Amino acid sequence: MSLNLFLFLIFISTLAIILFLLYYDYRKKWHPKTRPFISFLIPTLNDGASLEKTIESIYGSYDKKSFEVIVVNDGSTDNTGSLLMQLKKEYGFSVITHKKNRGKVSSLNEAFEKSKGEIIFFVDSDLLVSKEAIEEIIARMEDPKVGAASCRYRPLNKGIWAKMQAIEFGMMSSIQTAYNPFTTLSLWGGCMAVKRRAFIEVKKLSTNAICEDMDLALKLGERGWKVQECKQAVYMYVPDSLKGWFKQRIRTHEGGMQNYLKHYKYFLRHPLYIFFTLTYSILTLVFVQSLLTQIVSLQNFYVFFRSFHDAGYSIVSSFSLAQIAEGIEIMKIVSVSLAYPLFSSHYVIINVKDFKKKPQTLLWVFPYAIIYYPIYAIVTVIGLMLGVYKFFKLKEESRGW
Repeated sequence: MSLNLFLFLIFISTLAIILFLLYYDYRKKWHPKTRPFISFLIPTLNDGASLEKTIESIYGSYDKKSFEVIVVNDGSTDNTGSLLMQLKKEYGFSVITHKKNRGKVSSLNEAFEKSKGEIIFFVDSDLLVSKEAIEEIIARMEDPKVGAASCRYRPLNKGIWAKMQAIEFGMMSSIQTAYNPFTTLSLWGGCMAVKRRAFIEVKKLSTNAICEDMDLALKLGERGWKVQECKQAVYMYVPDSLKGWFKQRIRTHEGGMQNYLKHYKYFLRHPLYIFFTLTYSILTLVFVQSLLTQIVSLQNFYVFFRSFHDAGYSIVSSFSLAQIAEGIEIMKIVSVSLAYPLFSSHYVIINVKDFKKKPQTLLWVFPYAIIYYPIYAIVTVIGLMLGVYKFFKLKEESRGW
């Protein structure tokens, strides 16, 4: 058995498990039976352009008598400060102001100390929540074993690059949702909620964690709490430029490696996540490399040319026939290879509310699997290597975010 075939069998097996568990979770309906008092904590740094819509979305999604909002202005230098004063008069929320930037984690930990909610929501200041998302989180957390829950992102941006990121989020969410019967291994830091008692038990957010959301999920899991992934999404702006995207993904994978090393014993007890992402990445890179090699290689062309020339054809005729034969060979490989992206279909489907009316959206799996994900996999490797360095560099008292 070849290595590629062995990896493919592992990939297919883990994919089948993921799809089964995904279906098991998605068929459930989530409606809360209670209306607990909630604290929404919003850290902001120069997000004056989006902060107002974030606050509006919160106040339009839950009973106004059952929540509080605490915004931390963490050293903003734009119009955030003046905007917060205006919005505070309208909505009556609390504001904590830092003259100098202290970081997201420190800001949230400080806001937590001033909060009163049974459930604490951490919401980024460039994100829009919804009633459905909040209700699903609350419904899941009515289980006494569930300590935290979160919602994946859906881009507010338009364009191909945003669509590719939406499919990426669908991939991440699929894997995490598959862990819901047990406990998922990460949280989406832009919109995550945690029970007050559980948050205190794990000693709040780790200051030296690059991905404090994933670190929180793992700390909760190690303490026996379940962490859940919601099927409802929240909306946010994603990087439009390749530079911004690259910087964000590098940081994410640095944090991922930091958490793998810090919580390695926990990951060894939950191998599905690593098996799937590793085999999917390797097979994608092998697929692209094979396709490109076939297209740019002259070896097959030379073999075809010699066979035709040895059969008695002239040099010109042999050259023309070799071109045709090479083209047919490439088309065979391409036609077989195009089936590979279809393994990513469910990442697209879970992002479409009524897929039956928009089946053409499935076509986005081809640029995703052939172009976007190979780039993503390479960036992942770079981020993971940097994460090893950061793991040994960032001490307990260091600032990771």
